Amino acid sequence: MKKNLTIIALLASFLAGHAQNTQQINLLKAPASPVAQLLNFAPSAIEKPTDLSSLWLSVKNSTSDLTKLPNSYAIDLSPAQLFRSSDLALSDLNSHEERDVLWQSLVFSTAIKQFEDSTTRNKYYQTGLGLKISLIRPSWSDTTVKAFKSLKATEDKIVAIVTEVTAELQSDDGVAAMSHLREQALRQHGQGSAEYAEANKNYQDYWQKRFTSIVAQREAELDQALKDQASKFTIERVGWSLDLAGGFTASFPTNMLNYSIANKAGAWLTGGYNGGNNALTVLAIARYLYQPDSIYADATGKVPTSKISTFDAGASVIYTSKNGKFNWSLEAIYRSVLNKNVIPSSWRAVTNLSYNVGTNQQLSLNFGRDFDGASEMGGNVIAGINFVLGLGGAKAIK
Repeated sequence: MKKNLTIIALLASFLAGHAQNTQQINLLKAPASPVAQLLNFAPSAIEKPTDLSSLWLSVKNSTSDLTKLPNSYAIDLSPAQLFRSSDLALSDLNSHEERDVLWQSLVFSTAIKQFEDSTTRNKYYQTGLGLKISLIRPSWSDTTVKAFKSLKATEDKIVAIVTEVTAELQSDDGVAAMSHLREQALRQHGQGSAEYAEANKNYQDYWQKRFTSIVAQREAELDQALKDQASKFTIERVGWSLDLAGGFTASFPTNMLNYSIANKAGAWLTGGYNGGNNALTVLAIARYLYQPDSIYADATGKVPTSKISTFDAGASVIYTSKNGKFNWSLEAIYRSVLNKNVIPSSWRAVTNLSYNVGTNQQLSLNFGRDFDGASEMGGNVIAGINFVLGLGGAKAIK
């Protein structure tokens, strides 16, 4: 009976450990910060759907020979990943249930950016809050499903080691010898004797030592293989998508927390067809903004933007490399001013290059024409380097 209890305890210990085993997965595919959009320092205005780490940080440095410190930062949180990560397995990210899609894609966004008044040259900060959700999420591609099945198969092999070793030890010479001594003590001295207790303890200790040694040896190789597979695993999505985002921002003209001015708000839809890796993705955006920073090419900053509303419409073509690490996009957006007889409409055209430089780390470069000169004084050319770091990408493979 005690032998059976020991075996059950060891089995439960190893199986429980692997049932809760988590691996670091490369989830971050593209920045998706609504407030960075409102503060006008997101690399792209039209973003692909992205799978999320618990938290990620975006840092933007406008080009000045990289001699100045970045002045734009964004932090984005995924409640599903951050607060319920133990319940959210990797396979859950391929769910098509509406509630799962909304909850898993929900992002709370905050950001801060330093601005300079074009007249007084005084520097001040703007910050904001926003959120983003997916209304329609593309499915995993066949390549992603195949990679996940390979992960699952390796995990299953690790769990199977416990059962295999348990069966093998039944015919192990050493285990058999210790079992014989225990049975001999039972016959000669009885179950309640000190001799039997010692023989039984020796048997249990030997069995556990052999079990642990063999399992650890076989597990090490498979466990490393699992970690290698998980580190290379990325989610490729193919199909139709539709995202909803929005938020508001506030300025701190005196850089004091007790004095702020709510100055901007917006909401937008981004949707289209995602082609996956080594293919083109085509997306479109429809966006409403109230008092945006960039209205048209006004390098002097003298045109008032108070109570101005705009509507943006545009499209983007995105190419992703076969391994999913490199992205190239070209986007064009037309901005129409809704207030009659105020100022003319304008447009934005930007190309963006991004590369995954490590697990949940991405570096991007964007260059093009903005609606006005908000990103670089003296013209309507925008150029900047953006670094995104994702934290909390570990997922259970159930």
